[in-house]
Amino acid sequence: MTNFLAGHPELRVEYMLDDMRQNLTASAVDVSVRFGPLADSTAVTRKLGTTPRVIVASPSYLAQLGTPQEPDDLNRHRIIIGPMTTGQSWSFRRGGQVVSVRFEGTVTTTFNEAATGSAVAGIGITCLSLAGCQREINAGELVRLLPDWDMGSIEINALFPAGRSAKPAAKAYIEYLRGQVGQFGIG
Repeated sequence: MTNFLAGHPELRVEYMLDDMRQNLTASAVDVSVRFGPLADSTAVTRKLGTTPRVIVASPSYLAQLGTPQEPDDLNRHRIIIGPMTTGQSWSFRRGGQVVSVRFEGTVTTTFNEAATGSAVAGIGITCLSLAGCQREINAGELVRLLPDWDMGSIEINALFPAGRSAKPAAKAYIEYLRGQVGQFGIG
């Protein structure tokens, strides 16, 4: 956001973080970015890309409780259930092998930043989108676990309210985000 605003100093932005879906028209939102499958909607959508789902933990957590080497090792760990988790299991694929791990969460949250913050604080292991935790991985605050296993990907979409033309500033922001998504090798 900082780089976008530096290039558009005349803009005034109201930036809302909310994991709840809202009515864009009623909320007077110009553009919304959503991770995951989209519910049926009258909104105009534009796919920005996809991002892998990954599991991560803090170095301090791993130093204390060990690093899982296989998906089944997760049964001996504390799990943070966040918005990238559906149900109480994670599925992993490698080659033709599929492994599903069931668990009970130590912490459950519907807010991505709370799952990320809990993992950084050393509470446990969580599943996030790579785009949502790349900064923490790069900073050494989180470590990606089981990188040889695929957990599937999550779509990243921009939504514009139906019934009105997208504002030029909203279009410019989405183009900026497309560049950011591409910068991380997410496609």
